[in-house]
Amino acid sequence: MRTRPRILVVAAFGILLLASCREPPLRPAPGSNLILICVDSLRPDHLGCYGYRLPTSPHLDRLAASGLRCAQAVANATWTLPSIATLFTSLYPSAHGMHSYSMDLQRVRPLPAGVPTFAAFLSSRGYAAAAFSDGGWVSRNFGLDRGFERWEEGTFGIKALVDRSLAAATADAGRPFFHYLHTHTVHWPYRPPPPHWSAFGIDGKNYLGRDFSWPELQNRASRGEIAPGELAQIVRQYDAGIAYADEQIGRLVEGLRERGIGGKTLVVVFADHGEQFLEHGQIYHGQLNNQTGPNRKTCYEETVRIPLILAGPGVAAGSVAEEQVALIDLFPTLAACLGFDLPPGAGQGRSFLSGGGKEWALIEDNLNGLAALRSPERKLIVDRREGRAELYDLKSDPGEKADLSASRADEVKGIMAVYEERERENRARGDRLVPASGPSEVSPGVRDQLKALGYIQ
Repeated sequence: MRTRPRILVVAAFGILLLASCREPPLRPAPGSNLILICVDSLRPDHLGCYGYRLPTSPHLDRLAASGLRCAQAVANATWTLPSIATLFTSLYPSAHGMHSYSMDLQRVRPLPAGVPTFAAFLSSRGYAAAAFSDGGWVSRNFGLDRGFERWEEGTFGIKALVDRSLAAATADAGRPFFHYLHTHTVHWPYRPPPPHWSAFGIDGKNYLGRDFSWPELQNRASRGEIAPGELAQIVRQYDAGIAYADEQIGRLVEGLRERGIGGKTLVVVFADHGEQFLEHGQIYHGQLNNQTGPNRKTCYEETVRIPLILAGPGVAAGSVAEEQVALIDLFPTLAACLGFDLPPGAGQGRSFLSGGGKEWALIEDNLNGLAALRSPERKLIVDRREGRAELYDLKSDPGEKADLSASRADEVKGIMAVYEERERENRARGDRLVPASGPSEVSPGVRDQLKALGYIQ
């Protein structure tokens, strides 16, 4: 009989909070507004509230201090489309099926028919649901607009997204609202506005501009040809983009306060995945499609760890959750925060309010044939395409430099059994879904946006 690996089960959600927190970190606050902000590609370790030394995030730091910061939050996918589809549906990528695309990006499988979404759930309960997106993968082209009364997408930039959200909050003052904002301000190609250059040592001479080709950079990274000075400049531009996004999120929070609804609005800031800066020899958060061999490295901590900050009604100030949580759990968690129960069998996530963290978080990169099971102590990375696995001790080796799979074969076998069981469950769940009418044709505008973001050449 196969046995599961022995892993310490974490304590109830409130136990591992800072000692100064005297109340549960999250409590239901029925009738609250909700603003969910995804800062695409944002790494937690580049924020002050997660220990970064540079001043990238004073507004987010204050937001975290006024609410709950999740120290062990992970995405369930390594790139945007499957990650956001998981967020909206509380289904794993291998269940909802929105996890791959062709190199020419002519057609992509859209959201399966009839799958409940978070926006539809809240709309049916009286919420005014609106989305403001910088486009790309977060597009109606893929069915992600299901359940939203209002969906606006385009190459807006975060300032315009904040303006639209504040205007809609004013217009919808008569009923609770849910806004989803998705910004590419921090995403490749790292082009922060000039006012944020000087604080991070950027000048016109060393600025990497529009001739900065992602595929070329990716190939150079694979060959070990990116010099330390060039990498430092890439990171400076990334950090300056964070500072700009932080400034605008601060403006949103202040705008809510000025309108008298700050105390009635739950604000949640997170990322859909992280970003690589040569920790394992790669740049960006994805690989060139159909890449093989050891350069397919997308399931390491720099890509799967994300920030997750919640502040507003029902959130205890100064809280830090040390337990592992995942994006798949946000749908049920936020529903509970707003005072709603989900129908039985809805989604695969579990509310944080139910207590206990996630013993094993599943991360999938079906595009590259990779997956990982992560606990706060261990991570198993599975390469399905090449039939191998890597095991890391995240406590003693947080940088994942020492693969222990050869010396701990029994542990690998036990964790692999958990992974295989999870994958069987996901396939069975996916088989029960009603597929959409067929692959979705990608509009020229969305193709142009994805090309600018580095997904196609």
